[in-house]
This record gives sequence, structure tokens and C-alpha cells, in this order.
Amino acid sequence: IYMLVGFIVIFVATRLIPSEPSFGLLLFPFCLIILGAILVFTGFAKSPMENKVRASADRGIKYVRDKWFNKAVEMIIGTKRKWYRLGFAFPMIFTFTIIMLFAKGVISFTFFPNIQPDFFTIEAAYKPGDNKEKSVQFIAKATQILFEENQRIIEESGDSLLTYYSSNIGFNMNIGQAGNHASMLQVFFNGEDSKTPVDTLMNRIIARINASDEGKLAQDTYVGGFNRFGKEIELGLTAPNEAMLLGAKDLFKKELALIDGVINIKDNMPPGKNEVYLDLKPEAEIYGLSENEILAQIRRGFFGQEAQRIIIGTDEVKIWVRYPKEERSSLSDLENMKIKTPAGLAIPLTELCNFTQGRAPENLRRRDGQRLIKVDAETVDPDEVANINTTIVDSLIPKVKQAYPDVNFKQLGQAERSQKTGDSMKYVGMIGVAIMFIILMLHFNNLSSSFLIMLVIPAGIGGAILGHGLVGIPVSILSVFGMIALIGVLVNDAIVFLDRYNDLLVEGYETKQAALEAANSRFRPIILTSLTTVAGLLPIISEKSMQAQFLIPMAVSIAFGVLFGTIFILFFYPSAILFWNGSRRTARRIWTGEKNIDPRKVEPVLKLAEKKHDFEN
Repeated sequence: IYMLVGFIVIFVATRLIPSEPSFGLLLFPFCLIILGAILVFTGFAKSPMENKVRASADRGIKYVRDKWFNKAVEMIIGTKRKWYRLGFAFPMIFTFTIIMLFAKGVISFTFFPNIQPDFFTIEAAYKPGDNKEKSVQFIAKATQILFEENQRIIEESGDSLLTYYSSNIGFNMNIGQAGNHASMLQVFFNGEDSKTPVDTLMNRIIARINASDEGKLAQDTYVGGFNRFGKEIELGLTAPNEAMLLGAKDLFKKELALIDGVINIKDNMPPGKNEVYLDLKPEAEIYGLSENEILAQIRRGFFGQEAQRIIIGTDEVKIWVRYPKEERSSLSDLENMKIKTPAGLAIPLTELCNFTQGRAPENLRRRDGQRLIKVDAETVDPDEVANINTTIVDSLIPKVKQAYPDVNFKQLGQAERSQKTGDSMKYVGMIGVAIMFIILMLHFNNLSSSFLIMLVIPAGIGGAILGHGLVGIPVSILSVFGMIALIGVLVNDAIVFLDRYNDLLVEGYETKQAALEAANSRFRPIILTSLTTVAGLLPIISEKSMQAQFLIPMAVSIAFGVLFGTIFILFFYPSAILFWNGSRRTARRIWTGEKNIDPRKVEPVLKLAEKKHDFEN
């Protein structure tokens, strides 16, 4: 009756959940759900069903333990031969195999996971100084392509990726330019409820943008998402002089484009607006004209100079004098301009200066006081980020430095952040392991048992890495966070196992029987806690939302590390205990020359028990 009423209460509560939830409206149905759950649990605990379920579960666990598990452990340890040596080596072989797969790239690694944002951008930048009409035409063309390609996907799969979009003229996010020549279309999409990946839409847009007249005329185009961890490939170049820096930049971009899988290559030094450079002729000095005087007269003629201020009513009005508009609108007007000399002569500017045209940098960036140019790019396959960065460091940078020896490179973006995070984690991890080691020594009162506990860590981490390969995601910095948490879980299971083994030795068991009995008695708690841990993490691993992507690498590390670690602890830890015991006997035999040493005599727990007994007597 309790269970029936509880289910009815929960059913009614779910129907009371409002369509537009708020805290106040959700509080009542939430309390009803809690009440229903309590009723169901109380009814189940008081019903005969609970005893039947518990008894069936106990019989199943005992059957697996006594019929399968016990025989498997006995076989691994060996009844007549010392197979435990091979059993001790198996986790090590497993760990080295995983490391080899990881090193060969079978299980990939990336600095940060590729977490797709909920929007991407379509950007273009024309030459600085170009009119606004080009940007307007690009936005119109990009919008047309966006709608057409989204409609194609709807017809092919029934998925509509496009949620809404916004356009912007005067700024773009990833290219990083501002002005009428820059434009951007920001596209928001729903990737969680769609089976079609957003990369399909972006790739089709890229192909059509590059083939359009608007895209061909643009100096730079970009179609892609925002990476919250920094650019996948980003390097900074510094050099003693500008010519060398620009040459190295061009060579580096050219070589980078030859690497398979690298796209959207750009730098942070776009050309600025057109400028006119004046180079004084010797005649200027003859007329007594300096560069500053000539530039001042040009500025007064083209931009004007304040000549007078007058009061009109209550307002002060500035009067500026400059050439008429029709005489200051082209380069020929500059060439026809005449400069007054100190003697009062009017000399044509062409007789005083040589003219050259060019584009100045839009901006200058420095880092640590040095001129810096950043070159960044993206990859087609995010899992190949680490391999591509390794190729850049090992092959591409030395090639550029051979041509420009004084150019220095600095890794930025994801590589820089990963380096900082890795350095921090390295020291924190070492401190954590040291503290854990000290606690184990205080608990077991000997160094040998602490090392034995730590033997479970490599195999567990190997299982965590293998789990990434099975799930199909690369190992990343977020995965390492999970591996650090995994160490504590594995050490706890090993402590429980070794504690039971020590207790059995004190009770009078031989080492082999104690190892077997410890495995049997700890099978139930270790397997149940491990299975519940894995089961609790499975919903996170299977989640598709963007927010869950930050947790999935950590969840995979813990879940598969616990799963494989539990297998190694239950099946192979008895072998490790016996191998460790044999190593102690061998060391004692070498040190003392004693033969036929009783395995119990070298166990630290029995030595401590003997000292305690002598002290009490």
C-alpha cells in the first residue's frame, strides 16, 4: 500500500510541474516527489519483496565469488607452481601496452577537448579604407548561403541547425579587425537535439563563401566557432628588425599551410590604410625647408588650421582655413600643391619631395617589450592538435630559424595554457602523492606496505587512458584532473584489501591462504562500491549537452580507471602481495645468507605484532 500510494503521489507531482518553472512554483511538486519516494522506500523495506530481492542478490554474489572468482584467483596465484610472478607482471604489461598505444597515437591526446560552442561566425575583412558597401554585400551573400545550406540539411535529414543569427558591420571577432571594411555574421545553432554535426553546415558554407565573388575579393575570410581554451595552433614571432620579422612570418604561414589538416591560417598584423610617404630631395635644403615645415604646410592645406575665433551671440565659433574640397580629394592635388619658402617663394611639392605609397600596420603589439606577431590556425580534426603542434616545434620552426636565425618563437594559445596547467598540476600532484605516502606509512607503520599500495596506481591510470580510446575521445588536461581523483579511489580499495590480509596473518593464516581469503572477503565490498561508482558516472559519459562536455573526460577517467583498477585489485593484487613477500625473502637471503625463510617472518605486520606483544609483556 505504501509503495502504491508513493507511486501515485510521484505521478501526480510530475503533472503539477509548470511549463515555465520558477523556484516558487517548483517547490510544491518537488516536495511531493520527495514524499512519494519516501513512501516507496518505506513500503519496499517493510514488504516481503525486500527480503526476496536481498536474498537473491546475496546468492548471486556468493555464487560468482565462490564458483568463478575464487577459482580464477587460485589459478592466477598457482597451486603448485609460482604463477603469481606472471600474475604480478600482467598489470605491468598492460600498463606498458597502453603507454605504447598512447605514444603511437592510437589513443589520441589533445591539450583541451573540442567543446563546440552554441554559435559560430562567418567573417570577412576587405582592405582598410574600402567603403561600407562591400561589407554590406558580403553580409547579404553570407546570409543567403546560410539559409540555403540550412534548408538543404532540413531536406536531407530533417534537422534544422539554425536557431537565430545577427549581423555586424564594423567589427569581426576572430579576424580581429575593426572598420567599415570588416563584417561578421554570428550564427547560433541547436547542436544538442540535432543528429547532423554543425561541422557539416560550416564546411558547406566555407566552400560556397570561398567560391563566391564576395569571398574572393575579401582580403581575409573566416568561418568557425569560438574556442574558449584558446587557439589550437598559435605562435608568437619576435625579431630584432621588422624586415626579418615580416619575412619569417610569411615563410612560417607558407610552411604551415602545407601541413595536412590545418585551416584558417591568419596573423594579427593586417595591412592598414593607404599612406603617402615623402622623401625630401636635396633641393629642399637649398630653399631652407625642413621635413617638419613641409609636413606642417601639407597638414594646414588638407586638414586645415584654426585661423580665428569669433563670438556670434552666445556661441564661440572657430574659423578654419584649408583648401576647397575639390582641391584636396586626390593624390594629384597633393602633387600640384606648392610649398612656401622662408623667402616667400612658392615651390611645387614635386620639386621638393619624392612620393611613395604603402600601407602601414593597423596596430603594433608587443610582449615583454618586444615587437610580436601572432600566427594562429585551426585544425580539421581537433584530436590531432597535439601531433600538429609537435610537428611544428620539431620540423617547421627549425626550418624557419635556418632562414632567419635571429627570429624567436613562443607557443601561445592552447599550448601555453596547457603548459601552465601542466606545470601547476605537476607540483600539486607530487605534493598530493607525498602526503598520501606519508599517511600510508603512518597507517601501516612501514615503508614496504606503502609501496605495495602504490602499485595499483599505474594500472588504474592505464585503464583510464584505455577508456578514452573505447569511448572515442582524446585524453586531455581535463582527463588528468579525473586521474588525480582516481588515485584516491584506487588507494582506498588497496588499503581495504591489504588491511584484511594483515589481519588474517595475525590470526595465523599462511601467506597464500591469507591472500586468497582476503580476496574472497573483500570481493563483495570492492565490487559493489566500484560498480556503483561506474553506474553513477555513466549518465554523465552519455550526456550530449555542451555543459557536460567539460565533465565527460573526468568521468571517463574515473569510471574506466575504477573499472580496470578493481579488476586488477581483485584478481592480481594477491599475486602482487605474494611477489612482494618473495622479494622480501630474497633480499633477506642476500643480506643474511639465511636459507628456507618462512614467508610469515618477513611480513611487517607480524614483526610489529611481535614487538607489541613483547612490549606488553
